Amino acid sequence: MGFGRRRSGAERTTASASRWLLWSIILIYLATGVAYIASTPIFEAQDESSQLTVVRYVRRNLALPPYEIPDRRAATAQDMAWFLGFHDPPLYYAPPLYYALAALATAWTEMDDLPALLVPSPNWERGWPPVPNADPHDKTMYAHYASRETWRTSETVRAALVLRALGLGLGAWCVLCAYGMGRVLWPDHPALALAAAVLTAFTPQHLASTTAVGQNALFNALSAAFLLGLLAALARPPRWQTWAGLGLVAGLALLTKQSGLLLLALGGLGCLLQTRSPARPWHIVLQNGAAFGLTALSLAGWWYARNALLYHDWSGLAIHYATQVPLARFGWPEVWAVAQTFWASFGWGVLRLPQPVYWAVAGVVGLGAAGAAVTLRPRGPFWRLPRHTRAGLLLLGLAVAANAISLTRWAVQTGAPDGRLLMPVLPAVALWLAWGLALGRPRRCWPAPVVAAALACTCAVLIPWTTLGPAFAAPLAERLPQDAQPSSAQFGALRLLGYTASQRETLRVGQPLHLTLYWQSQADARPRLEVWTQLGPQDATRFVSGITDWLGTARFPSDLWQPGDVVRQTATFDLPDTTPAPGLYWVRVGLLEEGRRLSRSDAAADYVTLGPWRVVPHAATVPAPEVAQEYTLGPIRLEGYTWASGDAGPEIVLHWQALEAPAADYTVFIHGIDAAGQVLAQWDGPPRAGDYPTGWWVAGQRVLDPHPLVPPPPAQVTHLRVGLYLPATGERLPISAAAGEPLPEVLIPLPIP
Repeated sequence: MGFGRRRSGAERTTASASRWLLWSIILIYLATGVAYIASTPIFEAQDESSQLTVVRYVRRNLALPPYEIPDRRAATAQDMAWFLGFHDPPLYYAPPLYYALAALATAWTEMDDLPALLVPSPNWERGWPPVPNADPHDKTMYAHYASRETWRTSETVRAALVLRALGLGLGAWCVLCAYGMGRVLWPDHPALALAAAVLTAFTPQHLASTTAVGQNALFNALSAAFLLGLLAALARPPRWQTWAGLGLVAGLALLTKQSGLLLLALGGLGCLLQTRSPARPWHIVLQNGAAFGLTALSLAGWWYARNALLYHDWSGLAIHYATQVPLARFGWPEVWAVAQTFWASFGWGVLRLPQPVYWAVAGVVGLGAAGAAVTLRPRGPFWRLPRHTRAGLLLLGLAVAANAISLTRWAVQTGAPDGRLLMPVLPAVALWLAWGLALGRPRRCWPAPVVAAALACTCAVLIPWTTLGPAFAAPLAERLPQDAQPSSAQFGALRLLGYTASQRETLRVGQPLHLTLYWQSQADARPRLEVWTQLGPQDATRFVSGITDWLGTARFPSDLWQPGDVVRQTATFDLPDTTPAPGLYWVRVGLLEEGRRLSRSDAAADYVTLGPWRVVPHAATVPAPEVAQEYTLGPIRLEGYTWASGDAGPEIVLHWQALEAPAADYTVFIHGIDAAGQVLAQWDGPPRAGDYPTGWWVAGQRVLDPHPLVPPPPAQVTHLRVGLYLPATGERLPISAAAGEPLPEVLIPLPIP
């Protein structure tokens, strides 16, 4: 289909269906963006705190922030915390267009509460910066007043949500531009344009960037508009008015981010490609180029000239370079970091998806790149395209390459290999990817880009619930859950209401225990506390897993709680393969203030004990006894024993099996007998030294029960006799042999090897 040609009825039907699909994509995009906005707390989108600080300054002072280079770099966690705090005037310096428009959009609020809300995460004090990975733990840059950061209670939150919503609208404009660019390039193949629109809309990083307060959304929208206009200009006869309009868009982009300088180069090249031909002399090229360049520079040049005259830094980037730590090299790890953060990274770039997802995306992109390369072969599909389409694809490719080179330079100088800086050319990437996946033959290969786009949409839609929610969800609870185990432990003004656990009674070695504690604040002022938890047996010094964390986590530390807040906190305990089992294990919970344990106000202790849990070994780890026997002692059977040498001397390991759940806690007695039948030594004690009482045994369970014979049996001892009794009464359990006949002496003879 060419410009000016009448369309057939079938073509009009196809165009109408494409428009309906396009608006469906936009609606899904907007709904998904709202989910991203709702699941990302204020300041947890990258640079959002700095952006809001600048908007507030411009709004209150009706002036640009001053140019001031800080006296430090963000080289340590403590320095990073300083940069994340509130500064007036702001430390952030950038072109003014976005901030002027944002100040106008938020003119109804002063954002007075912004300084109080900017509380860097307490983990920075410990030198614990967030680690980039898919684990949702510790992915917040700031601590949050969870009950105060709402539309109703905070001026700053209201302003941020309005600006996020405007950014989402600008993101929708980028999607429309991607579709329009596809229609300009391939007017007869709307499926490619729709695929490019979906790939643009549902690249998760695009959603994350456009739903954050900051100039990126505006710059991406202006870049997309410029690329669309550039492609349209290539497809039409040259007019200086068209190039003046493109210069206007480029000038606005220059007033939004310094990266707009790349648009000047693209525009100049596009002007040359469109107008230079034997029928169009050089004066036409110069006329259109002048219309483009002079319009852009007359609109934006004043800001760069001002920087050069006042600060001897025409670009204004020296502040950024002076505060960051440069990279020593730019190698494969940095390239992979750029790739990940271009497609999907959240928060301040540290919350990412599982690695297999990135490798799958890399595979799809690799197929698209290979397909695009195939179309470039001699006499390939690329060379059969109209001249303006070839020129447009060439310019889009150059735009991606130029942006990538600029990003590499930025990453080396600032130490930030951040792929979100490639978002301005995302529509170009999407168009080339759609073309490559279709192998340049859209009529026969269109399902490939459509399937890739559908998978991207599915992934992007799920992320607020699978990734953002677990990392950023507020830890507030309305009340203690009905299935929780209640507690009344009191630590001053803080009360442990209760807990829930992933397993109620039984844990298997190697299986983690997820414990959620529910705390309630009963006073307004309190210090910033830590909570310590340990999982271990009755002897507290033998704990096998322990965790210390900020009370309320770094996201909602206790000094920000309000009276009546119910705060849930989850601790995960790992049981290594070396965990002694079977046995009863308890969780002990206490609080720390500046490293000192707090005493309970309701008991003479500094911790509360929760549980117990029955910890059992892997079934395959229970060996057979060296000496097999079979005696039944009520609900318990002795299957045999193993003689061993322990650290303190000889040790006998009794192999018990519970035929049914014992109703009481029994004590084991072991007598050392001489040849005349006299008792020369005796060792009494509960099974497993009290770590696993028989009252907790379950039917069918096998229990290895070691008993050190301390002091060692005298030389005259020839054999042992074993049994069980109730410690309260001394009553022994009756014993029967394998054949069922009872043993009248209620003793099991065990020869000493």
